[in-house]
Amino acid sequence: MTEAARRLHGLDPRLKLGWALAAGWFIWRGGAFGLAAWIVALSILAVFLRPFWRGMSGIWRSGVLFALFWGVLKAGLLWLDGMLFPDILEQASLLTMRLFALVLLGLTLALSTPPRQCGLALSWTGRPLLGRRSWEPALALTLMIHFLPQCWRVMSVVRRSLEQRCRRVPFLRRWTLFASAVLRALGRRTWEQTLAVASRGLDEPEAWVAGFAPPDRSWLKAAMLLALLGALSFL
Repeated sequence: MTEAARRLHGLDPRLKLGWALAAGWFIWRGGAFGLAAWIVALSILAVFLRPFWRGMSGIWRSGVLFALFWGVLKAGLLWLDGMLFPDILEQASLLTMRLFALVLLGLTLALSTPPRQCGLALSWTGRPLLGRRSWEPALALTLMIHFLPQCWRVMSVVRRSLEQRCRRVPFLRRWTLFASAVLRALGRRTWEQTLAVASRGLDEPEAWVAGFAPPDRSWLKAAMLLALLGALSFL
């Protein structure tokens, strides 16, 4: 594990969660130059976090395809509305860049922060507003972050299995088998996850109370980086 990856992984989860929320707002409001800056910065962070990828390289490709799909769809809809080609290209490109930057942001947060730490940070943040019930959204966020990579792995395994064993099966039939196999596998994983939550006592408010250290220099450095990228977003 590299020193950069270790430092990013060891940062206060409250800092990373708050930074990601603010960054998401800047990304969605930013222009082309700012979005390019965000993509470069987040790509560098993702490279630093490479030791934590753990076979998740396919998710990056899916993120690119996801952003491109919606960009092309928006371009098609604008073309049907009769918009001029330069305007279509500008708006579709902006949407593609925004979505890809948000995908990078979510993945870097997930790679740098364990799901449990994200949940504890959210519970701590929401306690002044929600009181003892702040553990409920914290548990939901933890399960979502933990479950999404598992969904990806399940779909990848099922897809490879169908490609090897069902090559001569018609396309529609293959997709029916794919959907049923994925649902069965995810149903089993969901049950196992429910048992794990209950056995570890994570469905109780006491499990989501954590003592965090006071802010240190890393908070100032993160704020400076956020301010710089935020300013670039509006150029």
